[in-house]
Amino acid sequence: MHKTMRTLLAVALTLAAARAHATPATCTVTNIDVVTTLFPFPGIGAVGLQIPVDIDAAAGTITMDRSAYTAAYPSPGLMFDTHFGSNGWLDWDPGTITGTIDSTGQIAFPNFGMRFYTDYATPGQASLAGNLNPILSTAMQARPVAGTAWLFAGSALNAQGQLTLAGTDLINFVAALQTGPRLSCTLSPAPDLASLPKGPTLASAKGVVKNGTDPETADDSLTLTAVVLLGATPPVLDGTQDVLVRFQAAGKVPLTLLVPGSALTPKGKKVTAKGDGTMFQAIPDVPISQDDQTPPPAETSGGSLTVKKTKKRATFILKVAGIDASQLSGPVLVSLGVGTQDASRQVTFTATKKGSKFH
Repeated sequence: MHKTMRTLLAVALTLAAARAHATPATCTVTNIDVVTTLFPFPGIGAVGLQIPVDIDAAAGTITMDRSAYTAAYPSPGLMFDTHFGSNGWLDWDPGTITGTIDSTGQIAFPNFGMRFYTDYATPGQASLAGNLNPILSTAMQARPVAGTAWLFAGSALNAQGQLTLAGTDLINFVAALQTGPRLSCTLSPAPDLASLPKGPTLASAKGVVKNGTDPETADDSLTLTAVVLLGATPPVLDGTQDVLVRFQAAGKVPLTLLVPGSALTPKGKKVTAKGDGTMFQAIPDVPISQDDQTPPPAETSGGSLTVKKTKKRATFILKVAGIDASQLSGPVLVSLGVGTQDASRQVTFTATKKGSKFH
């Protein structure tokens, strides 16, 4: 008995010590959208809801107490109008959940359990449409459905405490689709980003674009060499994590390229991939409005990827053919992601006789 009591006391003291090093804050909701691969449901409510969090800067962890949400919106959860003659409900798992946070403001909560209800079948009666278990993250994520991957993304925590978490999971309701929340909130007090474990940074990104022969066809090719300075927790490049590269010029259609983790072959300090358009995919953004009719990009002709790793950096050499690079000119934000980590920097595209170059 005494031994058991000593063990329980030790555990309690350990937990108390851990909490003593954590800084309490509130995540005040500014917006929640429900995003899907078919159409979004923007601004479903909960604005002003204060969700308690604890941030342990030394450990690089953030703990969210979801009971504030579940108390305000008990099962079946937060109700919203789908604008299709029916209602939806977003229900969260109760209790606390712990994720990671780093100096670049990237946050990820794995296994953020929730449920999606609707009265589509029986008006006024909430019925379960699907169980969701997404990674709720500020980073880019490619999520597949019916053979097509879509890009979902949040936005990293900034110095003012503003952040957006997004995550989806696959359900089959009327049709197969990826669905989940995009939660924007403001942390107060905002943590000092410099006090958190170091996150990855994109030290350089340079390359060339070679124009194809037909301006009406996606027949351009691109070569990118990018150097990522690794943070306290290096990205996993073992074939389990996707690689995403995104080129975004302001006001123009982005180019997002996905290399699925299953296409990567690790060998020592090098990771390689080579294949056709099913391995080197140009993927669309998830729709941002119910009127979004942006067509998905054409399938690429394939490419290759080589990643060379050291203790402090990883160099990515990406070559892809059969893309439409017509939107890439002037200032362009380049983002490179692996798993739940990504890093960005702005480059400038300059026209050449045969295409363009950038750095």
